[in-house]
Amino acid sequence: MVAINRARLTALSVFVVLIVVVTFVVSRRSGAFTHDSRITFVAFSPDGSFLVSGSARNIHVLGFPEGTLLWDLRTRCTVDCADPFRDSSRIAFAGVGANGGVHIASLKERRDEVVLPNLEGLACNCIAVSPDESSIAIGCAPLGSVDKSSQVKVLRIATKTELFELRSPEVTGRVTSLAFANDNLGLWCASDSGQLTKFDLLDRRKAHSVKLPGPIARIALSPSGKEIAIGLSSPVRPSSLYILKTNETFPEEAQALNYSGIIHDLSYSPSGDLIAWTANLGKVFVFDLKNNVRLLEVEIAKQTSDVRAGFGDYCRFSPDGGHLVAGGDAKCLRVWKVNESGIHK
Repeated sequence: MVAINRARLTALSVFVVLIVVVTFVVSRRSGAFTHDSRITFVAFSPDGSFLVSGSARNIHVLGFPEGTLLWDLRTRCTVDCADPFRDSSRIAFAGVGANGGVHIASLKERRDEVVLPNLEGLACNCIAVSPDESSIAIGCAPLGSVDKSSQVKVLRIATKTELFELRSPEVTGRVTSLAFANDNLGLWCASDSGQLTKFDLLDRRKAHSVKLPGPIARIALSPSGKEIAIGLSSPVRPSSLYILKTNETFPEEAQALNYSGIIHDLSYSPSGDLIAWTANLGKVFVFDLKNNVRLLEVEIAKQTSDVRAGFGDYCRFSPDGGHLVAGGDAKCLRVWKVNESGIHK
C-alpha cells in the first residue's frame, strides 16, 4: 500500500485551494432551490450550463451556476437510483411503486419512458449506463427480503428487453455499485460482502475479482479507465478508500488513501487528478491524487433530526473541474468553487 509521506505533506501545506460556497441558497423565493425530499443523484450537463438532480418522484433541472430552477419532470415512479447518459440529455433510473421498473427520462422531451416495466418483486439498488449508451445494468434484490443475495441484469435500451443475467460464485451479498468499462466490454460489480468483480460481457463470465477488507458502498472508474476508486461503507483501518489499477490485485498493489470513515459516494475530477467523496456526518472531502494530499474537508449541511442515517450524500465535479456539487440527506445542494492555480513549495 502507499503510505502518506509526512514531509511531503508539510511541503505541500501551502497548496492554495479556494473554496467558495456559491449560489444555491436554500429558498425557492430567493431564486435558488431546495428539494422536498432527500436527493438520490446529481449530474452536470457536458457544457456545465445546467445541473440535474433527483428526489422522490421528481427530476429537477437547475441553471448553473446561478442555481435557478429551470423546470421539473414528474416521474411515474420513485427515483431510487439513477445514472445519466454521457450527454446528460437522458437519465436512466429505477424505482418501485405501481409504475415501478427501469425508466429513461428524456430532458428534451420532458417525459420518462419505461425500459423494463416490471422487476417482478425486485428492488433496484444501483444502475449504470454503458458508455456507448446501448445498455443499462442494474443490481437488484427481492423486495422486503432479509436475504441479501442480488442479481445483476443487463438490458438492451433499443429493444427494451433483458439481454442476460450475470452470475458468479464470488458475487455474494447485496450489489451496491456498478460501473461499465470504457470499452463497453466489461462491467465492474461491487457488493456489501466486500467483493469487487469484473465481468466480461462477451462471454458473460468473471474476468477479474478482488476482495476488500469491508463492505463496498461505491466504485468509480477514473476518466482514463485505468484505475478504479473503491469506497467502503464501514470505518475500516488503515483505510476505507482505495485506488486500484484495473488489472491489479488487492491489497499488495492498491493505493490506500488516508481516510477511515464511512463512504457514501465517489467522483473523479475530469482530469483524474482529484477525487471527491461524501461521508457520514454530512461531509465532503477532496483528495489530490497527484500530490497525495487531502485538500478539502467541509460540512455539506448542518445535521438535523430529519436527516436519515444510512442514505448519505452524492457529489460530482463540473465538466471543467472548477466546481464541486454535493447534497443528499439534508435535501439541498451546495456548490464549491475549487481553484487549484496556486502550488507553492
